[in-house]
Amino acid sequence: MACVWLALSFGHAALAQTRLITEEEARAPLLAVPTTRAITRGPGVRLVSASEVNARAFPFKLAFEPRGGAHIQPESVRVEYLKQPVIDLTPRLTGALKGNAIELSSAEVP
Repeated sequence: MACVWLALSFGHAALAQTRLITEEEARAPLLAVPTTRAITRGPGVRLVSASEVNARAFPFKLAFEPRGGAHIQPESVRVEYLKQPVIDLTPRLTGALKGNAIELSSAEVP
């Protein structure tokens, strides 16, 4: 899960279990990401749910922290899993964006 990159576009019911990452995607090689990055003016992103889990399915919640009075535009949110190739998780999260957060009652990963 540490390789989920939140950039800034959205559509999956948050009430049911959501397969966030498949076995095949988890086995893909990691994307080489530079350790330094440019300054961004996007929102802060904070993990609200537990940072460690001992199950394949668990509650998952991220909160966006807008800066300078900006508002989160759901249609501009994009979620990517940093693997080779990059995996767009955005379609799997349709309906999970609630206000300034992404919330899944049950996210499933390998």
